[in-house]
Amino acid sequence: MTRRRAARFGAIQALYQAELSGVPIERVIAEFQAHRLADLLTREPASVLEFVADAGYVGLGLGHETEHQRTGKRPGLRGQVARAAYAHARFLQHFARDCLFQRFARFDETVGRLLECLNRRDLFETTLIVFASDNGFRPDRERPQRHDGRSKLSPYEDGLRTPVLLRWDGRIRPAEHRQPISTVDLVPTVLSAVGLSAEITPRMHGRDLMDAAVARRPLRQRPVFGAVYPNDAATLGRPRLHVRGRWVRDGVFKLIVPGPAEPAVPLSLFDLSSDPDEIRNLALDPAYADRVARMRKLLDQWWPALQR
Repeated sequence: MTRRRAARFGAIQALYQAELSGVPIERVIAEFQAHRLADLLTREPASVLEFVADAGYVGLGLGHETEHQRTGKRPGLRGQVARAAYAHARFLQHFARDCLFQRFARFDETVGRLLECLNRRDLFETTLIVFASDNGFRPDRERPQRHDGRSKLSPYEDGLRTPVLLRWDGRIRPAEHRQPISTVDLVPTVLSAVGLSAEITPRMHGRDLMDAAVARRPLRQRPVFGAVYPNDAATLGRPRLHVRGRWVRDGVFKLIVPGPAEPAVPLSLFDLSSDPDEIRNLALDPAYADRVARMRKLLDQWWPALQR
């Protein structure tokens, strides 16, 4: 092991030991800032997995930074997924297309290394793999290196719809579930998967997805909630001050209610089955007044009304 890599692994071990001993995590992060732990987890995930497995860890979370970086050269077109992703992005300018493709390819490569590591150690049947993303991104056609106004940081589908993938060989059956779920469901799901269902409390807004994942029972429909904010908060610990809008998805309908922060989003109701692009706002249509009232009540039960 090189000195540089040993130092980086030492930083990770220090974080783990700090957690056990009660040392403030901020102090440890400051001391090892030069080693860029996030970059290490992104660029050498398989090496990190090897290290933590030998150290006796039972869980590892990898937050990829590749979507915010440009690698400098375009990787080869390896595999049908990579070629399809590249072809799908042809409407973008050349620079933005290559940049986007680099991110796809880099992510695909690092995930592949992780899976190779698990396979080599014969860990697939004892490992739950969870993949989730933080927000959607639709490039702006005029400025393709940036997102447009109806994707990231917006309450519209291109900003909210993200994948959640679960893999556990021998337990989870391959399937696609089209019912809306949320990343808040992941904590109860992981607790259930490791035999800690008793630790799932009523304070957790998420639900256990394992029964559906292992095909024990179908996933039932239920409302999904969320809120949108500006990119930065001016006052920490008081999220309601920065809410641009709250939203609820109930079946094929989605209601968006403005919050106190600027720029506010308009009161909106969309029928996603007939209007997936969210063009026709039904919120002020008298025919939908009862639905707006019912969905707003659901939203207020989830998070009490915020006054503008």
